[in-house]
Amino acid sequence: MPFATPSASLLAIPFFLTIPAFGQQFTAAETGNYAGINALHLNPSAIADSRWGGMVQLGTGAAQFSASPVGTETLLFPKYRLPIGADTWGMAAQDIRGPGVMLQVRPRHALALTTRYRTESSLNSGQAVVGWFSGNAQPVSATDFGFTTNAFTEYGLTYAASVLDIDKHYLKAGFTLKLLRGIQFGRVTASGTFATNGTGLACTLSSAQYQYSGVAFTEKFALTDWLLGTAPGSGLGADLGLTYEFRPQHERYRYPLNGKQVPDVAKTKYRLRVGLALLDIGSIGYKAVQQQTVTDKTGTLQGRDFVGYETTSQYLTTLKQKLGFADQTTTIPLDYKLPTTFVLQLDGRLSESWFVGGVLKTSSLGQNLMVGPRYESPGADFSVTANYNSLVNKVTPGMHVRLAIFTVGTTNLTGLFGNNGAPLNVFAGVTIPVGAKRAKDRDGDYVSDRKDVCPDVKGLWTFRGCPDTDEDGIKDQDDTCPSEAGPASSSGCPDADGDGIFDKNDACPTEAGPVKLNGCPDTDNDGLADKEDECPRQAGLPEFGGCPDTDRDGLKDGQDTCPTAAGLKELGGCPLLPLTRPDNTLTATDNAWLMQLTDAWKKGFTAQEAAFQEAKAWAALNAGRSIVLEFSGKDQDELLRVAAFFRDQLAGVSGGSSPFKLAVKVRPNQAAGLTISLAK
Repeated sequence: MPFATPSASLLAIPFFLTIPAFGQQFTAAETGNYAGINALHLNPSAIADSRWGGMVQLGTGAAQFSASPVGTETLLFPKYRLPIGADTWGMAAQDIRGPGVMLQVRPRHALALTTRYRTESSLNSGQAVVGWFSGNAQPVSATDFGFTTNAFTEYGLTYAASVLDIDKHYLKAGFTLKLLRGIQFGRVTASGTFATNGTGLACTLSSAQYQYSGVAFTEKFALTDWLLGTAPGSGLGADLGLTYEFRPQHERYRYPLNGKQVPDVAKTKYRLRVGLALLDIGSIGYKAVQQQTVTDKTGTLQGRDFVGYETTSQYLTTLKQKLGFADQTTTIPLDYKLPTTFVLQLDGRLSESWFVGGVLKTSSLGQNLMVGPRYESPGADFSVTANYNSLVNKVTPGMHVRLAIFTVGTTNLTGLFGNNGAPLNVFAGVTIPVGAKRAKDRDGDYVSDRKDVCPDVKGLWTFRGCPDTDEDGIKDQDDTCPSEAGPASSSGCPDADGDGIFDKNDACPTEAGPVKLNGCPDTDNDGLADKEDECPRQAGLPEFGGCPDTDRDGLKDGQDTCPTAAGLKELGGCPLLPLTRPDNTLTATDNAWLMQLTDAWKKGFTAQEAAFQEAKAWAALNAGRSIVLEFSGKDQDELLRVAAFFRDQLAGVSGGSSPFKLAVKVRPNQAAGLTISLAK
């Protein structure tokens, strides 16, 4: 049988006095959608798309209690005793999850930092021997004995992400990288026989080996021992996980955000969930492990020799004395491989808040199976479970409850009231969660505030949350006419006729026209808009309403009886007929001048200013003589109007005395004409 020196006594007694523990049973508190940071220890992918947007773990712990009331120095509160029926049980193993934090990094990622202290142990054979030390009165007849224990600290970094989200199918993956600090390692193997006789437990050993690493502290174990300081061992580890979810009603849990349909992070969306994980991949290396090997040892142990003992060193001293062991110690390096655990998780959703599921854990240390229904909500979780432990081949009822920030539970509910032959695991913890929420969108336009350029006004994802009130494809900020749809070519203002002038500035919005006419057409290109042009198909002058005056006589063609020959208004735009004939009493020069003057004034007095000046010059040279203008024709009234026109014009330019004489003579069947003559 292997025994250690007093300095190495730390683990000796638990080898004999406990039912070994592995994978402390937090499982019921790790399976739910509100498990948060605790879920990553079952499957690191679980924290992606968690119902918690973040979580701070203040502390969570699980303890396994043994019928032996002896604690070890690697445990917190080693002397704590739990009354179980008529017995008093002490702690044999612990899993303590210290300060940690989890954070959802939207839209698909999650991160966590964790700390953890664990005491793991496994019994390979010799359970009857352990039972004898625990006070079991059953006869013992056993061969060989094997036990391994390890106490270590983890510092974990977890990353998880959604890797597939297509219609009904969703997949997420995650991993945890762990920095391991070996606090203590011990292993016992023994070959021989162990049998009860009339006086005690007879031990006949052919060979035995004990390996012990030493411990990271020499005084009473404290919380800081596993968080800080040096340790005899170190290593790296990892957890890997995948989770598949079947989401037949996926549309129900999606909403538009930032131009995509995204899942609602606040809702549980699956009908069926399947999780696969490999936990505790890795090892811890110890540089200096004390190894003791003994052969051919015999002795008898009696139960009364151990009555009243409370420490491992007390048990160790007695064992060494009774069996006469001598130390044969060597120091070796040793690499302890963690017992990698495979996890299969199935979970079905029955309603909005009710689920039923199961978790299978299997490793070299044995198998655990948990099944049962679960109620969950943001404020509370509750589950009732059936738990199978292959080490003791028993099924025990369990339960767990979470109310707000507090969690408690056990895998062996009946074990709290009496020894039912199965390990008693209890757990409790305090975590502070922050609910997963949709991305902030205070203006309700389905563009997250983080990406919304106009966070206080409803807008479109196309314009990063800025509005396009007239829906013309130009955001209001860049739209000169934000309430009227228009093309980009006109800065968002409408231009119905396409003439480059906004409708709001266009005097003729449905007819194309030039800028100088405020967008109105000018068909005849005379500089006057059609709507103001009395003759829109004929180029004209503004003074004539856009109508032409071809002969330039001051009458527009439409009112001009003789539109191609300049004339007088009094004659409807027609000229006077030149009726002046040569006068034999005059010189040729005077006759020529009179002919020229008649031709000039047939269009009106002002038609030829030069002719008037010549007439004045003649009058000045021929004082006492007159220039006679005779208007003749068939229409007396017409002739009088013409004569009045000339009289008024001549009076205006001749001054007080005028050399001009005017006469009217009616001549039937003759058009109005002008005869100019000279008189004495």
